[in-house]
Amino acid sequence: MDSNNIFHRTRYINFLAEKVKTPFAAVWDSDVLLAVTQINTAINLLRRKLDDFVYPYDGRFLDTGIEIRKKFMTHGNANDLEANLDSMIALYGFSATGGGFFANTLSYKNAGLENESFAGWGVEDGERYRRWDNL
Repeated sequence: MDSNNIFHRTRYINFLAEKVKTPFAAVWDSDVLLAVTQINTAINLLRRKLDDFVYPYDGRFLDTGIEIRKKFMTHGNANDLEANLDSMIALYGFSATGGGFFANTLSYKNAGLENESFAGWGVEDGERYRRWDNL
């Protein structure tokens, strides 16, 4: 760890990404849950070389709200989440660009990994999305 008061997320991601020896890398926020089918779809896009960078969701971050969150945390059952999708709120509409992604490791490294000019977290997500969109 370090003694920095600001969590320099991009620096830590780059440090770990440089150690990846597999063909694909994943960067994941600890508060993001996805269905296994979404993860499999993303990985298959990479394996079939249809994409080098994949967000495994449709751009929505759904806020569960406190009651659904408590129920999920108590039982750990993803069906509790699926059954309550209609009562969740999409925080950013369909334009979220963070949360997690999968990438072809070599392409990710060649694209410069994360932009370490960003300290903290959150704003780097939009820059990463625009950079990959341009590439």
